[in-house]
Amino acid sequence: MFSASFWKYIKKHKELTIDFVVIFFVLIFSIILVSSKVEEKILGNFVGFEYIPYFLAGVFSVNFITAFPAYTFLAKVVTPENFWLVTTMGAIGSVVGDTLIFSFIKFRLLESMIKSFKHNRFVISILKTKNHILKYLLILVGCLIIMSPLPDEFGVLLIGLSRIKHRHFIILSLMLNSLGTYLFLRLFLH
Repeated sequence: MFSASFWKYIKKHKELTIDFVVIFFVLIFSIILVSSKVEEKILGNFVGFEYIPYFLAGVFSVNFITAFPAYTFLAKVVTPENFWLVTTMGAIGSVVGDTLIFSFIKFRLLESMIKSFKHNRFVISILKTKNHILKYLLILVGCLIIMSPLPDEFGVLLIGLSRIKHRHFIILSLMLNSLGTYLFLRLFLH
């Protein structure tokens, strides 16, 4: 009985199910990356091209599974001589990672959720909110999460719910990640 209703639900919400399967496999891939220490090996193999591992660490810093190793790597390599290079490349990498997450949320996940919950007025009213106070509150809380060393997914989701334009998100993400990376790395310089 449960099995039949489960498969019926899956068929009814096909696009949303596919989105969650993609998220699940990304999480599994991230866990494998971190547990096998592949991330550290990748970041340590760019002798002579220091900006590439800093950029990749920035990209890794937005995922909740890989954020800790990425920030640990950046904290280990930052020196007074390379501070601005590490900060800049880490922030640009974070923007790229955030933009990928934002694009998936805005152009795929939210649309799938709207289609799947089209008969649930409460959920649709939240997903399609026109309330400016709620939109600005979502953006504010999302900005605080992105600027912190916490993983960015939840902050990007909140900003995505506000229906902010893509180019505005990229500018906002660049400012927040630059400030957040600067403050985080400044702690590790003596």
